Amino acid sequence: MPELPEVETIRRQLVKDIVGKRIQAVKILVPKLIKETSPVLFRRKIIGKEIANIRRRGKYLIFDLKPHLYLQVHLKLSGQLLYSSGSEPKIDHHVLFLFQDGSRLYYHDLRRFGGFTLCREDPEPLLNLGPEPLSPAFTFECWKQIILGKNGRIKTFLLDQQRIAGLGNIYATEALFRAGIHPDRRVSTLQPDETKKLYQAIKSILKKALKAGGTSIQDYVKPDGRHGNFQKSLFVYRRKGQPCLCCGNLIKVQKDGSRSTYFCPVCQR
Repeated sequence: MPELPEVETIRRQLVKDIVGKRIQAVKILVPKLIKETSPVLFRRKIIGKEIANIRRRGKYLIFDLKPHLYLQVHLKLSGQLLYSSGSEPKIDHHVLFLFQDGSRLYYHDLRRFGGFTLCREDPEPLLNLGPEPLSPAFTFECWKQIILGKNGRIKTFLLDQQRIAGLGNIYATEALFRAGIHPDRRVSTLQPDETKKLYQAIKSILKKALKAGGTSIQDYVKPDGRHGNFQKSLFVYRRKGQPCLCCGNLIKVQKDGSRSTYFCPVCQR
């Protein structure tokens, strides 16, 4: 699933590509990707609207439409937003937005879990998400308050979007490795120095991944079709059975429900 660095990378590119453009037509090939309204009504309401801005909150994108409408987008596991100026060959898609200047925004979703929700009111306050880990508000004092009195598994805790917005399996796994903390540790067992190391690791890993354009392992690509590069910098994620880059012991993996957690049994305690 695209996480904060991937969704923010998409947002930044789409701001350059489509903000200020007006929607001329919408083609919906997979109706289930349109949430909470019928495709017919969705199309009727959105045609003629101008894209005024694109925001991100956690793993969500919010398109501010003029006049007075919002489009909430969640890519889920395999959603892709691909931009074309109109001169390129058509892209395989499930939803297509055609703009008045001839350019296009394609949405392709192999697993079809993501989709679009049209809202009259700004949906951001209703998302019930924790603080943005790269925002100025996410200070060390804020982080200490978030974990104060908690006792769940630290890996599970990091994935809770009501605690921290935008952090997912890849970057939670990598942050724990960089902080030297085993994913099965209880939050309440973290020592002050470990609490600080994890806070710094979360911010550092997200900044580096964002600079690299995200992590492309399965479905994620940027709107121009290019891959991110942070997969080249992963220490443990998807490296089962390979030597740890720090100590040489083999990376292990364990199943946490539908997710896989990778860790070094020596470096992480």
